[in-house]
Amino acid sequence: MDVQVKKSHKVKGVRQKLKLFRSSEPLKSVIMWGINHSLIQLSHVTKRTMLLPDDFKSFQKVKVDNYLFNKDNMPSKFKFKEYCPMVFQELRSKFGIDSLHYADSWTKRQPIRDSSQNMIWSCNLHYVIKTISSEEVEQVHNILQAYHAYIVERSADTLLPQFVGMYRATVEDTEHYLLVMRSVFSADVKIHRKYDLKGSRISREATEKEKAKELPTLKDIDFVGSGERLHVGPEAKARLMATLQSDTEFLANCHLMDYSLLVGIHDPAAGGGCKDARGADAAVAAAVEAATAGAAASEGDGADADEASSGNELELGVGVAVDDASLARERRFAVPAADQSQLLYFIGLIDILTKYGVRKRTAKTYKTMKHGNEAQLSSVKPEVYARRFLEFVDSSLV
Repeated sequence: MDVQVKKSHKVKGVRQKLKLFRSSEPLKSVIMWGINHSLIQLSHVTKRTMLLPDDFKSFQKVKVDNYLFNKDNMPSKFKFKEYCPMVFQELRSKFGIDSLHYADSWTKRQPIRDSSQNMIWSCNLHYVIKTISSEEVEQVHNILQAYHAYIVERSADTLLPQFVGMYRATVEDTEHYLLVMRSVFSADVKIHRKYDLKGSRISREATEKEKAKELPTLKDIDFVGSGERLHVGPEAKARLMATLQSDTEFLANCHLMDYSLLVGIHDPAAGGGCKDARGADAAVAAAVEAATAGAAASEGDGADADEASSGNELELGVGVAVDDASLARERRFAVPAADQSQLLYFIGLIDILTKYGVRKRTAKTYKTMKHGNEAQLSSVKPEVYARRFLEFVDSSLV
């Protein structure tokens, strides 16, 4: 009698490559879940041709109260709120941001935290969340209608920060107000020098501690003292100054001041260019160093480090631009040098939410008494600030 022996095939267990919304921190998990949830809700809403006044006051929020459910990935209790969802959806569209790309940027891999600057970067470094105060949330609401109208009028041709979302995440009874912006820098190149410029020389020098960093954020006195100039050429200079003239006029009309021009300089001669010999992961790791001034080291800059911190097999830098269209989106704020240096300048306005109110008027009075030179103070009227700012930028561009 023949006995048939059935061969058994041993199936090797393969670890799940991607665990949705799993992160090393509860807040980052809630951000991933919340943005995904908000975009799903928006997908069920018919898009209108024109926003209504109520859209600038609207919000959607959800409260999650789980018991022994998905506890490995998410906190058992949290809240998530999105402010003005229809408005920010419209702004993302004006800035040429695809909803799927925006969702993937925040949900495909865990975000990267820069605890030293209260910032959280999307996994591909295309977007950054800045933790703001409740007063700044109110300030965004105050200018949002004018900001939206300005972006539409200019067809998004602006150096203003590109606000693409605003949320509130409540985790462990702590409220986190989150403003999402598009990054000024590109993820595929390394930034070698970085400046935060206001056009003032009073208390505008980087500290020795800051200068000791691998990529310090230098300020006005450092910029002038080094003899640095931005060699963009006459055509690019005229275009940049015209844009800044319009942008600063808008900010002055909104009674906003104390903003900065963020300048990042990529030097091909120093290495760290597009898709260099180190590979895509290394190129994006270099961009993390630029974007977070070295603080991303606490998160890890590769798959091994990320897995150690979160239990996931992640590859940092999946969002490196690989085609012309992606590269164009990545380098919206980039201006190539007009000389033989082949430098690449990334230029954009940041920190535009400071209103010239009682606090700034008091600071102006105190600093005038202390320094005796009102013209160089950062706390001045918006019109004066804008004029001085433009004069400084004009002298810095050649």
